[in-house]
Amino acid sequence: MAHDPLILVVDDNPAFVQAALRLFGTEGYRVKGAASGSEALDIVYATHPSVVLLGVALPDMDGFDVLRAIRSQRTLVPPTIIMMSAARTRSEEQAAGLKQGADDFIARPISDAELLVRVGLIMRNQELMHRLRYSEAQMARAQRIAQVGSWEFDIVRDELTWSDEIFRIFGRDKGSFTPSIDGFYGCVHEQDRDGMRDAQRRAMSGEEPLDHVHRIVRPDGSIRWVHELGKVDVREETGEAVRFTGVVMDITLRHENEQQMRLQQAALESAANSIVITDREGHILWVNPAFAMSYGYDESELMGKKPGDVIKSGMHDQEFYRNMWETILSGNVWTGEVVNKRRDGTLLTEELTVTPVRDALGEVANFIAIKQDITERKRLEKQLLRSQRMESIGTLAGGIAHDLNNLLAPIVMGVDLLAQREIDESVRSVIHNMGQSAARGTSLVRQVLSFARGVEGARVTLFLDQVVHEVMTIAETSFPKNVQVLTESSKDLWPLIGDPTQLNQVILNLTVNARDAMLDGGTVRLVTRNVTIDDQYASMRKEVEPGDYVMLELVDEGCGMPPHVKERIFEPFYSTKAVGQGTGLGLSTVIGIVRSHGGFINVYSELGKGTSFKVYFPAQQAADVPEASAEEEVGMPRGNGETILIVDDEFAILSITKHTLETYGYRVLTAVDGAQAVGVFAMNRSDVDVTVTDMMMPVMDGPALVKAIHRIDPAARIIATSGLQGGGNVAKVADLGVKDFLEKPFTAGQLLTTIRRALDR
Repeated sequence: MAHDPLILVVDDNPAFVQAALRLFGTEGYRVKGAASGSEALDIVYATHPSVVLLGVALPDMDGFDVLRAIRSQRTLVPPTIIMMSAARTRSEEQAAGLKQGADDFIARPISDAELLVRVGLIMRNQELMHRLRYSEAQMARAQRIAQVGSWEFDIVRDELTWSDEIFRIFGRDKGSFTPSIDGFYGCVHEQDRDGMRDAQRRAMSGEEPLDHVHRIVRPDGSIRWVHELGKVDVREETGEAVRFTGVVMDITLRHENEQQMRLQQAALESAANSIVITDREGHILWVNPAFAMSYGYDESELMGKKPGDVIKSGMHDQEFYRNMWETILSGNVWTGEVVNKRRDGTLLTEELTVTPVRDALGEVANFIAIKQDITERKRLEKQLLRSQRMESIGTLAGGIAHDLNNLLAPIVMGVDLLAQREIDESVRSVIHNMGQSAARGTSLVRQVLSFARGVEGARVTLFLDQVVHEVMTIAETSFPKNVQVLTESSKDLWPLIGDPTQLNQVILNLTVNARDAMLDGGTVRLVTRNVTIDDQYASMRKEVEPGDYVMLELVDEGCGMPPHVKERIFEPFYSTKAVGQGTGLGLSTVIGIVRSHGGFINVYSELGKGTSFKVYFPAQQAADVPEASAEEEVGMPRGNGETILIVDDEFAILSITKHTLETYGYRVLTAVDGAQAVGVFAMNRSDVDVTVTDMMMPVMDGPALVKAIHRIDPAARIIATSGLQGGGNVAKVADLGVKDFLEKPFTAGQLLTTIRRALDR
C-alpha cells in the first residue's frame, strides 16, 4: 500500500548533511538531518523514519552505538539503516556493522547519482515489503474470518509450512510447534488417522484431489472437525510430484449444526404424531410419514395441496375454520380438537396445534401443524364415563340393597314362623304367597346389585385350582400350538371365598397377557400353593395383612418388561400393545378384583427373561361357609336353652330374630349397635354361646365388634350377617376368625341351621 517515507541523514559534517537534504528533497522525498547521535535518536523516536543514512564518526557517540540503540527499540517499526564510512573503512568493520543490524554500507566519497540510485532501490524494496506485509496481513485476517488456513508441503525437501490460522485451528503455539507430517498426524484424531492417510495417498498418487473431513484433537483435549482440500503440483517434464498445497477449514460449528439438523429431521420423520408444513396460503410443502400414513395417502400425493381439500370431514362449520385462520394469520398459535377424514372415508379425532413461522421481515410465511390421533382416547374416555356412571349406580344400588334386605329380612323370617303354626288352608295360602313375594323381592335386589356392579355370581367357598383347570380348558382350545400351558397345585390346597366368574377373569387375563408376550411361543406355568404371610413381611406392605393365603403364580417365557413399564401396568388405559390390540383395562381389572377379594399382587419381570405374577387370596381354612342360596335344613333344628346375643340396628330384624330364636328354644340377649353389644357380652361372657351381628351399624360396626369380642374371649362363636352381597364382607370377617356368614334376608331355617352348626363345632 502507498506510504510517505522519511529519510534521516546523520553525519558530523554539516555540509554533507545539507547537500544530502537538497539532493533528496529535489527528488520529492521527505528528509531530516542530524549532526549527532543523540539528536538522531530523538528524531527516530519522534518521527519513525523509513531510511537512516548513518555516519560512523559522530561527535558524541559513534554510528555503531546509534545503530544498536535503534535496533534495541522493539516498539519501533524497524527502519532501513545504511552505514556511511570513509573509503578506508576496513571490511571487518563493515561486517561488524552488518552483524549489529545495518542493512548496507556506503563508502564515501559517492556521487549524487549513485547515492540516489542506492537509496531509491532501498525505498522501492521497502514499498514492496510494505505491500507484501499488508497483503499477508489481509490474507491472515481473511483466513481468521473464514476459519481457513493454508499449508504447503515441499515433497522434495520434506518440509511442511502452516499459515497462522492453521496454528490457531489446531490450537498449537507457533513458537514451540514445528509443522511436520508426523506432527500433523499427531494432531489427527486416532480413529480418523487411517482415513486421512488413505486420502493423502490417493491425492499424492494423482488419483484424485484431496477432499477429506476428519477430526483433530487440540492439546487441551477438545475436538474440532476440519475439512482438508489439497492438490499436488508435478514437474511437467518428469511428472514427479514436487509440492502438495492445500487449505484447512474449521467446520466444527457447521458439522454440529448439520448433525443437529439430521437428528431433528430423523425425529420429524420418525415422530408418531402427524406433522405438516405449509406456505402462508396453506399449500403443503412437506409432511412426515406419519401424516401420510394416518390418512392413507402417499407423501407425493399431498404435495402442493391444501389439507382442507384432502382431509376435511365436514363435521365443523365455516366459523370453526374462520376462527382458526384468523388466529394463525395474526401470528398466534391455534390449538384444538379437529375431526378429519381418511382416504377411505373413516373419521378420526385429532388434537391439532398450528404454529405460525415468520420470515426475516417478521411476516407470517409458513405454518407448522402437529396432529395427534386421539380417536381411541376419546372412545376410552366415553367408556370410562360409562364405567363411572355404572360405578355410581352400583354405589347407589348397594345402599338401596342394604336397606331393602333389612326390610325383607323380618318378612322372610316372619313368614317361616307363621308357616309353622296350625292355621287353616286359606291363611296358609296367603302366607305362602307372602313368602313367594318376599323371595322374589330378595332375588330382584340381588339382580339389580349384580347388574350395577358387574358381578356375575355370588361368592362361595371354592378351590383355586378348580378355577385354573377351567381356564386351562379355554387355553387348550384357543391358544396357538406353540404356546404350552402347564399347571401345578398343592394337594392340600386351602379353600378361599370368592366369585368364581371374577377369579376366572383374573386368571384368563393374566394367561392371555403371557401368551401375547411370547410371540415365538413358549411355556406358561400356573402354580397354586399355600402361603403364610408373617408380620415382618406384612409390615413392608401397607395393603397386606399377615395370615394364610392361597397363592397363584403365573410365569411366562416372554419378552419381559423394563422397570418404567412395570411401574404402570396396573394403570387404567395404559398399554404397550399396538392401537386396536389392547385397551389397557385388563390388568387394572385384575388388580381391582384381587383387591376386592382382600388379596394383593407381586410382579417380577426383566427384559428378555420373562415375567412372573404372584396373586395372593386370603385362605378360608374353616368348615365350608354356606352359600347365599343354600337350602335350609328340613326340620328347623331347635335349641336347648343356649344363650344367643343378637346385634342389629334395625329394630324389626332384631325383634323377629329374637322371637324366632325364643320360639325354637333359645335364650336371647339383644343390642342395637356394637358398643352396646360389647357391654352386654362382657356382662354375660360365661353365658353367651353364639353372637349374631350385623356388619353395618352406627357407633361401632360389625368388624370392630368382632375384634372387641375376641379380645374378651378368643374362642367366642360369631355369626356375621349383612344386607350387602357377601363376597367382600365374607373375606373381611373371615380374616377376623369368623367362620359363619349369613346374607340378608335369610330364612328362619338358615338362621337356625347356622346357629346349630356353630354350637356343634
